[in-house]
Amino acid sequence: MSSQGGAVDMSPEQAQKVNLVREVLKVSAVDAYVLLQRHGWDPHEAVSAKLNHQNRRSAPQQPPRENAHPELVVKVSKGHRLTHLGVHRVSVEVDGRLLMGEWQEGDDSPRFGETFRFHKFTRESYIKFTLWHKRTLRQDKRAAESHFLVGNLPKPSASVPLPRFVGWILLEHKDQAAGQLHVDVCWVPSEAERQKIVQERQQAEAAQQKAKLEKEMREEGTRTSGSLQREGGGAKERGERHNKKMVPYPEIPSSGLGGEKEEAGHANGSVLRQMASSSSSASGAGGGTGSKVRPSAAPSGSAAAAAAA
Repeated sequence: MSSQGGAVDMSPEQAQKVNLVREVLKVSAVDAYVLLQRHGWDPHEAVSAKLNHQNRRSAPQQPPRENAHPELVVKVSKGHRLTHLGVHRVSVEVDGRLLMGEWQEGDDSPRFGETFRFHKFTRESYIKFTLWHKRTLRQDKRAAESHFLVGNLPKPSASVPLPRFVGWILLEHKDQAAGQLHVDVCWVPSEAERQKIVQERQQAEAAQQKAKLEKEMREEGTRTSGSLQREGGGAKERGERHNKKMVPYPEIPSSGLGGEKEEAGHANGSVLRQMASSSSSASGAGGGTGSKVRPSAAPSGSAAAAAAA
């Protein structure tokens, strides 16, 4: 076996160890030889060291340390229309803790790009922004100030998991406007608060899904009942049309029977009148004109009997 262009002399025992390490680790003969040299030609130590190194490289990175307390992150990006020219810097103070930024040039519109972090604060805490102006011969001057109430941010919740304010705040000096600062104030909840927020969000999403499902079921039930009603109404209409097609027996009104009887009575009366007029005509012709025939009295019983004999 050769290494780096030169031959390597090995005993049969060393060659056997090189072959063993090469087969176990699936490496070249040169790499196996180097490993054995580093670990005193002990195959077990060489293999163990190589495997431990591979495990450390393939192991996942450890997660960052959990934030046990809420954090207030304050970023100051730039200033605008400051009353002094030259070099400026900002300081931020929360509940007695003061953090100073670096001096930045830019005259009345410097760019700061500073980030300040605070872990002890409440909703009643104020964030005090102070703008400093650098002077050469005299002490640095406090050029302007501004205050921001932490309570202006909503409390972390499922709807607002990361309360934040990004915008311009006004600077004042002796009750006079002294420029503006562009800031980014963010309330980062603790790990326990994050887990609680995640649970609340999951519960809210589950409630929304449940409400949506119930609404869909109600709508489906409404559509089903409406279709059944339409089908029932159609069957009823079809039955009515079928009944209309069937010819019923004629009904004889009671008023019709009375009318027929009345008409028959009128006809009989007219016949009787005609017979009476005929008989009166005949009697007038036998007795002369202008004479009236008085009706004779009814015959007595004896006369009737004689006539019958």
